[in-house]
Amino acid sequence: QKKPLELQSETSLSAYGTATDAWQAAEQALLPAVLEMEQARNTYAEALKKVDEARTALDQAQAALGAKQGVAQSVAAAAQQAQAALAQVGEDAELAAAAQKFADKSAALNAEVATLQQAVTEKTAALEGPTNELNAARPALETAQQKVEPLRSAVRVAERLMVAARETMMADYTALT
Repeated sequence: QKKPLELQSETSLSAYGTATDAWQAAEQALLPAVLEMEQARNTYAEALKKVDEARTALDQAQAALGAKQGVAQSVAAAAQQAQAALAQVGEDAELAAAAQKFADKSAALNAEVATLQQAVTEKTAALEGPTNELNAARPALETAQQKVEPLRSAVRVAERLMVAARETMMADYTALT
């Protein structure tokens, strides 16, 4: 016949085994959900990187357009003033040549502005695809995160129960010896 301490020790050992099994089962349930979340997170991060790259390209194109528009406006104003001065002075070959140079430069700058505007339009359109990818990846990530949280909580609870069972088992073993 076993003594009460021996029975108590065996019971606590069995309880620890059961708690350990429950903890391991909780961990095993968590692993696929964590893997799914990591995959969703990677997909989201890749999409976010593409959005950032596209946005950076768009910002640079917009900055170049803004700078070129400022110069084009200044040169266009100078061309208009040169034409007005030529109209007031009349026939002046040097002034006419200068006015023509301003007009030519203004036309060239306007062409550059049009090219930059086209680049901004293209980069704005190019941002749409990555943005759609990002928006499509977000729900999958959120869903995966929602799956993981209760499973993590279950692992924490099972771990606390396992630790408590181990402490009880160790105390019973110590009392037995």
